[in-house]
Amino acid sequence: MANVDVNNSDMELLSSNFKFHDFDVQVGEAKYFCEIIIMKNSFFLWIGESNDGKMNDLSFGFKSIYENTPISTKLMGSMDDTTSLNIAKRLTKKYEKPVYISFNAPVNNSILPKIEQGICEELKNYPELLA
Repeated sequence: MANVDVNNSDMELLSSNFKFHDFDVQVGEAKYFCEIIIMKNSFFLWIGESNDGKMNDLSFGFKSIYENTPISTKLMGSMDDTTSLNIAKRLTKKYEKPVYISFNAPVNNSILPKIEQGICEELKNYPELLA
């Protein structure tokens, strides 16, 4: 292994271009924790019932030059659960950016639209996140 001199004065520490934003969405009695990492041309959204940071699911949505509807693919987790795939497609279409979604909560189709609405409201209230 090569030795690297971390005290070298020629090295410059650069600041990160990533932006981080945490919030929660209240749906009835349930609270869903959300964490967003905004990158240069995309964003990552983690959703969970607790703030434990477990990530058992990950999907990626992106626009295609060949399709009008965004494409999404499952990167991690059960293929039987399409929740993150569908959210990734919808948010990619809405924000016209590639979106990574990690959905880590029990699936309940009656509350999913309310969770998504809360996410969109948060992004609307903080437009600088997606600027």
